[in-house]
Amino acid sequence: MSIGIAKKQQSHAKKQKIVKNGESEMKRAKSAVARTTSGLEETVKGQFGKKVVQVLEQQTQVLDRF
Repeated sequence: MSIGIAKKQQSHAKKQKIVKNGESEMKRAKSAVARTTSGLEETVKGQFGKKVVQVLEQQTQVLDRF
């Protein structure tokens, strides 16, 4: 019985670690998209630049919902 409890605790700890790592990666991805957006916004002008920025902002929103 104690083996089962230990295995369950290990499983729970692994799940928590995966969730924490996932959240960390999401923050890094969101930060990278934000940096790219601001950089491209200054570099690429005109209609194409606006579309690129719009798409990157949509990706940021997707990451927020994820």
